[in-house]
Amino acid sequence: MKKLLMIAMLALTACATVPNTFGTMIPGTLTSLSDGSVLPMEIQVTTGSGKITATDPRNGEVFAGTYTAMMETQVLQHSQQTFLGPQVTGQTVQTSGLAVGSAVLVGNKGHVLNVTMTIKPGNPPHGFGEATDNRGQKYNLQF
Repeated sequence: MKKLLMIAMLALTACATVPNTFGTMIPGTLTSLSDGSVLPMEIQVTTGSGKITATDPRNGEVFAGTYTAMMETQVLQHSQQTFLGPQVTGQTVQTSGLAVGSAVLVGNKGHVLNVTMTIKPGNPPHGFGEATDNRGQKYNLQF
């Protein structure tokens, strides 16, 4: 019985130490650059696109949308000069360590946020960016 209890506790502890699994919503903030108010937000841990939400505590407006982010990839060709001219000898594919993303968050009280962000993949991922609403107010985004 003690062994069974110990195994169960170990399994629960192992699950608790996995901080962000695929599909998990992680916290962040949108900070108003005009008055410093903070809008709590959440962004989904995914590959490529996912959900993003925020709430404005000043008026209770709830924002929802999806983001899309892509990592820049470059293909570099290696060539060598031959009697017939340059000859391609191979190629290398390089992927950036950062993803550039964007989102549109639509609020339930008429505001719309246009978001741009840079994301560092990882567990947990980290990101920063900017947002502007349809009335010209600007925000700083961090997660």
